[in-house]
Amino acid sequence: MKEMKSDPRQGPDVRQLHVANGPLNVLRDRTQILDENEHVASALQRRALNLIDTHVTERGVDYDALRYSEAFASFVRTAALLAELNYEQVHQLHDADFINLYNAMVLHGSVVLRHPRNASERQAFYSHKVCYAFGPYVLSLDDIEHGVLRRSRDGKGFGLEDNRRVLFTTSSSFDPRIHFALNCGAKSCPPIKLFTKQNLNNELKAASHAFLDSETCIKENNTIVLSRLFFWYALDFLTLSEIGDSLDPITEQAQSSNFWSDEFAVAAKYGRHLIFAASRLASPTLSNELNDIISSSSSLDLIFAPYDWSRNDNDEV
Repeated sequence: MKEMKSDPRQGPDVRQLHVANGPLNVLRDRTQILDENEHVASALQRRALNLIDTHVTERGVDYDALRYSEAFASFVRTAALLAELNYEQVHQLHDADFINLYNAMVLHGSVVLRHPRNASERQAFYSHKVCYAFGPYVLSLDDIEHGVLRRSRDGKGFGLEDNRRVLFTTSSSFDPRIHFALNCGAKSCPPIKLFTKQNLNNELKAASHAFLDSETCIKENNTIVLSRLFFWYALDFLTLSEIGDSLDPITEQAQSSNFWSDEFAVAAKYGRHLIFAASRLASPTLSNELNDIISSSSSLDLIFAPYDWSRNDNDEV
């Protein structure tokens, strides 16, 4: 990636572009025009790449520059075109489009609304405050993560009576690697990358390898530390664990929020399976290390690492 630009005030204040109390891509004055025959998803991908190259490094995001960035303003104006899509055009958006939009919406919300500072603010930020219009529909960050990308799994996402469920939950396929692609704006999140429809599988593979290599720790006495993502989304990752009949009780336990909110209970019952799932997603070197421990140890201890919710600002890293 390129180095950060030094002067943050290159364009309009992004906070002044959108209509108050509405989706962040409904603007006061839309002036963006696409090239002839260019699809809005392709235009957004190009502008997202420019945005990442300009304001994102491995160290974090330059939020001060982002606020006045012409590159970001151009992305936001193009995102306004999403509100003009019809049903079929919205339906044609790919998982890669939604991953990129999720990450950009977090940036947008952090600049316009402020990065959430506690659990209550985070709940509001992701559930309804940060949202975009997609044709006749409005999608929040939670809608995109749980409804679109996670296919409304484990009771989250779109309810059975929600008319968005038919549009956005059309495939039974689900890829848990999306958890290593989504950046919620916190330091413990995976880094922001651009994903493409044409090469999504390889890009998710690379993102999984990089994140797990960075966040997995093998300690003494067969103790493994995994990202807290493996606790929050245990049911997603357990789909990767080849453990046969031993997972039968999961259907009943899935009805008990008490069980799945207890990290020690989850680690005790499914720790070996989650470590195995991590080994299937990790780079060859880490995968071999984890599999060696799994095969040679009768007992394993799994610890979920603390999650750093502070903003992924490059100046604070």
